[in-house]
Amino acid sequence: MTKYYYQSENGTVEWLDNIKTVLVVWQGFSKGESHRQLAEKALTLAVSKKCYKWLADACNMGMLTPEDQEWWAKVMLPKMAQMGIRYNVIVTPKSMLTNISVKQTIMKVGKLELVTQNFDDLAEAKAWLASK
Repeated sequence: MTKYYYQSENGTVEWLDNIKTVLVVWQGFSKGESHRQLAEKALTLAVSKKCYKWLADACNMGMLTPEDQEWWAKVMLPKMAQMGIRYNVIVTPKSMLTNISVKQTIMKVGKLELVTQNFDDLAEAKAWLASK
């Protein structure tokens, strides 16, 4: 059962009770504070549920700005690992430019105790996380 936790113009944060996973569904282009707020809400939910699995559906996400790439790499991803997230799964953006910006962000991250996997399909990503 999916439970909606937070919604904004940039997407939704949902709790997937059946696989104990936080799901962030990104919609369109967002940047700066509005982009970061959605991610922070998702992390708040993950911590409150003692969750270690994060699923980002980035299919319809717009390109990340260089500033937001830097924020993900230097602030958010390390914070996720520190707060107990162990699996970071991304459903690949449909836009080639967005896909490149997401991959560039992941490449900027130093060594973390965070397994990152990419999938082309949401159902496939959920199935993989269910096995963890």
